[in-house]
Amino acid sequence: MKAHALPNGKVALRYGPQVNQWRHHVQYEAAEVANLSGMDFPILGPVKLELGFDLPRPQAHYGTGRNSHTLKASSPTWPTVMPDLDKLVRASCDSLTDAGLWKDDSHVVYLIAAKRYADGPPGVLIQVEAL
Repeated sequence: MKAHALPNGKVALRYGPQVNQWRHHVQYEAAEVANLSGMDFPILGPVKLELGFDLPRPQAHYGTGRNSHTLKASSPTWPTVMPDLDKLVRASCDSLTDAGLWKDDSHVVYLIAAKRYADGPPGVLIQVEAL
């Protein structure tokens, strides 16, 4: 989120365009899966949420030339760089709220979240369980 000062002295918080695009995609996919699941939504009670984020590896983690598809030995296993895990969780919870899975993300009482580098496309695996 970015803060913007308004002419009246108040501060507005806004997501950037990439975050908004990602949130809309997560919202759409979550709503589609929810419609197919047969579960009753919105969930009114406590929720367990598991989020697994797959982040793209930077090109600098790979060799050059004929080794361009080989990871360097110095490449980190885990992404300790932006985006922050808590920001990814917040955007995902907001998307799931917008998709109608629950009335508010305050229903999440149990949370497991992780981010990793993936060789495939970036994305998130989301598991929602009513407790």
